[in-house]
Amino acid sequence: MTILAVDAALLLQSGVIAAVVAGVVSLTATVVAGRRARLDRQRQVFATAFEVCASYKEFPFIVRRRNEGDTGERARITAELTAVQRQLSTSLALIQVEAPKVAEKYGAFVRELREVAGAEIRRSWELPPIPANASQSIGDIDLSRLVSYEKAYLEQVRKHLRLLSG
Repeated sequence: MTILAVDAALLLQSGVIAAVVAGVVSLTATVVAGRRARLDRQRQVFATAFEVCASYKEFPFIVRRRNEGDTGERARITAELTAVQRQLSTSLALIQVEAPKVAEKYGAFVRELREVAGAEIRRSWELPPIPANASQSIGDIDLSRLVSYEKAYLEQVRKHLRLLSG
């Protein structure tokens, strides 16, 4: 074998090795970027779902603070409540696709939220609105039963994200 043939063989081997290394690096970068994108997307889904629950929890207070003489306000509050109900269902569906174990905790949280806060919303419609010149503090709405469900959901989200990012 001539020196030229040996040099060509070494050059070919070096090129193949470089191509394999570049391919592995590129594939690794793609996998890491995809994992980060998935993690960011899931964080957003979980945060939005929590935000929707927080919005629903506000409705007993919103209903109590309504303007009694404004019939349009009742329709507006009802429309907003309907939109939040729809967002709760949508969030649950998204989480079921993204993370079934998280969806179990979120589903339990939403069921309890609808039961507890829903009862408070119905009760608030039956009570007279708080006059505009009265204190805006409302002490007779109790949502404390939701705390353990909220914590269980957030803990499952933490576990899920830790597994995904680890």
